[in-house]
Amino acid sequence: MALKNMPKPVGGGALGYFDTTYDGKTYRVAYSTDIANNNFLKVKKIVEISTNTEIRTDNPLYIDKIKKGVQFDEDFQASVSKLKQVVGETKPNVLPKMEEAAKLAGTEKYYNSVKTATGTQGTAPAYDPSLADNLPGEILPDSGPVAIPQEIKDLQETAEATIQSLIAPGEELINIIYPEDANYQNTQDHILFEQFSYRAPQERLLTTGQGQITTNFAQIVTRGLERNANVKKFIGTVKLPIPNQLAISNGVSWGEDRANPVEAAAFFGALGLAQQALNGNVGGVINQAFTGASQFLDIMTKDKGLSSGTPSGLLLSSFISQYLLGKIGINVDPGQFIARGTGTTINPNLELLFNGPKLRSFSFTFEFAPNGPDDALAARRVMRFFRQGMAPKRLATNTIFIGSPNIFRISYRGNGGQIIDGLNRFKICALTSCELNFTPEGVYQSYDDPNVTSMPVRTNMTLSFTELTPIFAQDYEKQDLDPNKLDPSLVDAFSPSDAVEEFTQLKYDDIGF
Repeated sequence: MALKNMPKPVGGGALGYFDTTYDGKTYRVAYSTDIANNNFLKVKKIVEISTNTEIRTDNPLYIDKIKKGVQFDEDFQASVSKLKQVVGETKPNVLPKMEEAAKLAGTEKYYNSVKTATGTQGTAPAYDPSLADNLPGEILPDSGPVAIPQEIKDLQETAEATIQSLIAPGEELINIIYPEDANYQNTQDHILFEQFSYRAPQERLLTTGQGQITTNFAQIVTRGLERNANVKKFIGTVKLPIPNQLAISNGVSWGEDRANPVEAAAFFGALGLAQQALNGNVGGVINQAFTGASQFLDIMTKDKGLSSGTPSGLLLSSFISQYLLGKIGINVDPGQFIARGTGTTINPNLELLFNGPKLRSFSFTFEFAPNGPDDALAARRVMRFFRQGMAPKRLATNTIFIGSPNIFRISYRGNGGQIIDGLNRFKICALTSCELNFTPEGVYQSYDDPNVTSMPVRTNMTLSFTELTPIFAQDYEKQDLDPNKLDPSLVDAFSPSDAVEEFTQLKYDDIGF
């Protein structure tokens, strides 16, 4: 079975397919499933989907970039695992031949690395592979079409439509500069905005290739909710002078929390029962929960430290009274009456406790005062770049859902486009507000511009951004720039793009995030 729009393999042969992503682009990889010619699992062809452009397997882009990309190994291994699964269910006698063919071809890495079609990171590939047409002499069942939800296909098409609507005639890349005569390629400091189409953080949980949504409950509970990178397709760049007001604020959430002795004892007691339930003693836990009240009173009468007349006994008696009165609709505060009667209060064990990280928000204000038609053209394109990029997408297939806006990578640049290490770094951001003030001095003024009839003399633009992911201590540490080992949020922040050629990692003396 061949995928739609997939070019036929040169010289024929049985092929398997999988999709993988690199630098925001999706590539369809065809590999041999022929076990008779010493090329089993060898890559035969790779095609960039959006342009249907074939990339030769000896192309440095494939050898040095895509093959070492974020998901290549994982997606390849998952595809081979699915192939093995289908063969094992239909023609198990072929499996030994496949293993031997992988040894002869030197492709054991992809054949042996995974046992199930869940990928090395426990998730299905971005688009689960369709399987090979056949193995020699062994017909495999058709796996059905690759399950790419139509909404995702629509979003891929809107990314290309955005590029076409923003690119000027004769341009190969959207690279807008203001002012038009700025010398950003040499020593002039500037701020670089890169725009990308958005990829949902758990997209791989939905595009399983099985025609249904699958959730591995145990995996999520035991390992947490894994995420993929958010950057998908590169749209273009804008370069602007660094604004005069620069500020960044890192924050985390701490808050006051209280736990009186009764609450603490109740929770840790319940926690012990819950641990028993996890060990399989569910019935016993339920029985203990029903008999807990009488056991509690027995403990009070037997434990001298909990008897009446002691501080602990007074505290427990107060909470029992609160519970009993609550049954008949009378709500009281035990602490208040203890204070009234004894002149003391219940120790709340007040602590300042960590609640979680915060997402950073920040804004930039730019002033446009064009010197002529070329400057004005650049100014209008900059405004359009951000306003169009932040807009949600209307899907062609239905009106139930709308697509996410594009996202932005921001960096301070100088000295030939190098990162300015003396200023902070950013993670990938959403543009939450773009405010244009065409009358910053309170008076409308314009001049003749034959391209647009007239152009405001001055316009102020304020952009408000919020990062998609929080900052963690590990983000400052020395990173292994292998994309397969990087946290997805750092892949987005550090990875090359059509506008940036190298990984932009932190050094020991950088300000960092």
